[in-house]
This record gives sequence, structure tokens and C-alpha cells, in this order.
Amino acid sequence: MNLWRNSSAHPGWPMTAGPLRVPAGVVELRPVRLRDGAQWSRIRLADRAHLEPWEPSTEVNWDVRHGVSQWPSVCSGLRSEARKGRMLPYVIEVDGEFGGLGFPAALPAAALLPAAKGRPGENTTIAVVATDAALTKAQTKELAVMSQDGLARALYPAHTTLDGDTVFAVATGRRPLADAVNELAELGAVAANTLARAVARGVFEAKALPAGPPSWQDCHSK
Repeated sequence: MNLWRNSSAHPGWPMTAGPLRVPAGVVELRPVRLRDGAQWSRIRLADRAHLEPWEPSTEVNWDVRHGVSQWPSVCSGLRSEARKGRMLPYVIEVDGEFGGLGFPAALPAAALLPAAKGRPGENTTIAVVATDAALTKAQTKELAVMSQDGLARALYPAHTTLDGDTVFAVATGRRPLADAVNELAELGAVAANTLARAVARGVFEAKALPAGPPSWQDCHSK
């Protein structure tokens, strides 16, 4: 039997596998998607030293071969092979995300140029952070101040004269603090990380407005 001419689909494709909870989080396998391009490229570029010795040799530069623009053809080829029963090209997600390796190893120069929409108020980002801790008014204000770091991590530029970036903080008062100074500092640090993550997720999920600029999905998921 020639497996390379086998046209029968694998019984596991395109089903998902999992979820399975492990110490690192909740792990799940799913089929590759067109919108995986940015994460795929980032991982391949970051792990070049580990991957290149095992990859077929070509005359094309590694960075070019693994740029985001190459993903559509790679993805199409993988899914075609899966439909023929020759492979199972799955993505490993941890806590619902593929990748999650943080900042890319290198940034194009254009990414560091401040970009604004052009008119006052159009860059404004409003956020709310909430905790079940019992905080005073002054402590809640401090939580909001520390949370502002999350905007600076996720937005570039942030807090310009063209916008009114603001973070509100609320506390339900259900859990008293045992160590007000240290626990408040920890709350602020976690809130900033959470806010930065929420902004990034919002950009990822957003849909473009009519006659507005394209969304992240418009630019990177096709």
C-alpha cells in the first residue's frame, strides 16, 4: 500500500484533542488556522537555533521563509495533507492561546514610530480594573495608578496630548488585606499585567468599523 497515494481522511481530522489540565495550564490541540500566521512566524524565528538543524536545506533565507506572508501557503499545504490523511497538523494551545512567547526577538523600525489617528480624542483608551479586596479610597486610587502601566505596555504611544487614557479601579471589599503595603503592591502589579493582556486581546478580537482603519484580523488572518 502506498501511503502517499492514500486519499482517505484521518478519523481524527479536524477534531480537537483535550482540554487537559497540566501544571502549565489547560492544554488543547486544534487544527491550524489562517489567522495563526503571526504566532507561527514569531515562534519559528525565535526558535531558529533549535529548528534549523532539523529542517531541509534551501537557498531561501530563514527569516524570509518564516515571515508572516509565507503562512497562508504553508497553512494551505498542511490542511491539504491532513485532508488526504497524510498528517495531523495541530496547534498546541495553552490556556486558549497559540504561542504566548512574549515580545518578538526583533521589531521592524516602522513599529517604533508613534502612530496617532490624527484628531484629538481618537486615541483614547478607557479601562476598569476590579478586585475583591477591601481597599480604602486612597488604596483604590493607588491601584488605578499602578494599573496605568498596563496601558503603557500595550499601547504605543500612550497618554499623549491627543487622548484621554484613563483607568478606573473598583473594589468590592469582600477580602480584607492581611498586609496592606505588600498586598496592594502585588495587586497593582498583577492589575497592570492583566490590563495589558486585555488590551492586546481586545485588538486581536476587534472588528473594523465602517470606513475606518482595518482591524488586526483584517491584516493578519487571511
